[in-house]
Amino acid sequence: MQILRTTTTTTTLQSAHVTVTLTHTQQQIRFAMQSPQAVFAPCEGVLGDIQCNHRAIAWQSLHVGEPVAHPDGSHTVAIVADAEGLRLQLTIQLYAQHAMMRTWGVLQNL
Repeated sequence: MQILRTTTTTTTLQSAHVTVTLTHTQQQIRFAMQSPQAVFAPCEGVLGDIQCNHRAIAWQSLHVGEPVAHPDGSHTVAIVADAEGLRLQLTIQLYAQHAMMRTWGVLQNL
């Protein structure tokens, strides 16, 4: 997997079958996924689209870690986003043999 940090707000994760672009803009974490082999692609959306007290959380910063390779050929990338009093720890997993992406996260009070 390759990581391309094209600007301070845009990071692209590229595996054999899937390209995921993460953008931190307007206090949101947006993603766009493309794959020539997947029926669902291209698709886009918001990661960390969470509300607190009926208001959207304004993510102030976004940090993308280095990819970690796993024995099954998949790669995971850790992402940390901070907001006032909150921290979101996201993980994105891309698979070497499949055109798919899996995400999960943990929201913490600071």
